[in-house]
Amino acid sequence: MVPANDAEKEERLKAALWYSVGQTIDSISLDKDINATPHFIGAMSEMLWAQIGSENHLYVFPFLAMGLTHFRKRQS
Repeated sequence: MVPANDAEKEERLKAALWYSVGQTIDSISLDKDINATPHFIGAMSEMLWAQIGSENHLYVFPFLAMGLTHFRKRQS
């Protein structure tokens, strides 16, 4: 199925990002024996989407690393 318009393409990209972020966080959670809520995964996905869409998109990965570090500390 081919997306009909830009809004549908954007929604599909957001869904793919949410899925990828969720898989990554779930993997880390299993390794560390901690839980991540869907709210946390959604918030991280939205933050990444905003960073990717901004002019400062080169800063996405440091923000992701900071978020994951914060997540790990709160679960300790």
